[in-house]
Amino acid sequence: MIDLCKEENVQVIFVQPEFDKRNAETIAQQTGTRVVPINPLNYDWETEMLNVANALMPVEKP
Repeated sequence: MIDLCKEENVQVIFVQPEFDKRNAETIAQQTGTRVVPINPLNYDWETEMLNVANALMPVEKP
C-alpha cells in the first residue's frame, strides 16, 4: 500500500470514525500524506462534503 501511494502520488487518506486509523497514520508517515477524518453519515452532510472537497485541494508547499 505504501508503494502504491507513492507511485500514485496520493496526498490524502480518508478515514471514517468507525474504523481504526492506526494503519492510515502509518501509511501517511511513510508517504508524506495527510489523514483526514470524514463521516459520510453525518446529519450535516453538506458541510461534511465541503470538508472532503477542501481536503482534496492541493496543499501549497513552501
